[in-house]
Amino acid sequence: MRRVLFWLAWLPLAAFAQINTDHMIRMGRNALFYDEYVLSIRYFNQAIEAKPYLSEPYYYRAVAKFYLEDYWGAEADCSASIARNPFIDEVYQLRGLCRIKTERYAEAVEDYTHALEDNPDDVSMWYNRVLCRIELKDYDQADADLDEMIRRWPKQSKNY
Repeated sequence: MRRVLFWLAWLPLAAFAQINTDHMIRMGRNALFYDEYVLSIRYFNQAIEAKPYLSEPYYYRAVAKFYLEDYWGAEADCSASIARNPFIDEVYQLRGLCRIKTERYAEAVEDYTHALEDNPDDVSMWYNRVLCRIELKDYDQADADLDEMIRRWPKQSKNY
């Protein structure tokens, strides 16, 4: 009986940890909104420390690091987020941008290709993949992507 009472006494603290982590993520997102990137990283660090298995704080910390021009750190956080939840296209898109900034175009093409499989109507990912293929001097694939973009969005002059 004492064991049961002991565990029941800890239940409110476990519920508080959940609320606290959600609150830390929310505060970090608010700080991101107001361009307080270092502060937001602190909030996301606390959320990651409390629950390292969540993908969301890694992604938002990657966003903050990207805006601070820490592209290697942002890419590492994107990879950590993908390891925890590989089904969020925005994480692949951000990791692709980080790889473009570090001039690793082939890896960026892989990220955009993966994200476009699930979200083929995202024009910005198509543009970024074409630009990466041009940097890689893979003109045939870049041309094929542009043809597909013209087919999908014939009224957008940028495609031509």
